[in-house]
Amino acid sequence: MTDVFKSSIIFNQFALFAAPFDDAESISEEFQMEVLDLKCDKQKQKYMDIGVLDFYKFLFKEKYPKLMTAASEIIATFGRTYVCEQFFSSMKINISVL
Repeated sequence: MTDVFKSSIIFNQFALFAAPFDDAESISEEFQMEVLDLKCDKQKQKYMDIGVLDFYKFLFKEKYPKLMTAASEIIATFGRTYVCEQFFSSMKINISVL
């Protein structure tokens, strides 16, 4: 798998996460049915009212398993990045004290 292809997949997952109600044709086939169900359930107003992060907390994993898994991975990425940055910052402080 090439780096360009991987980055394309990541880009598409971020786009889906940020705007699940955009055109379903531009969404990966594995998510299309769940996104169409989401649109049919008329969840767009809820999305507009509560925002991206809270919207994914509101959805049921049983009904939208692929969408929820992808959203969880994206949300977790930010947490892991923060923890890594904090760790390396503490290491830098410890080294500078020596």
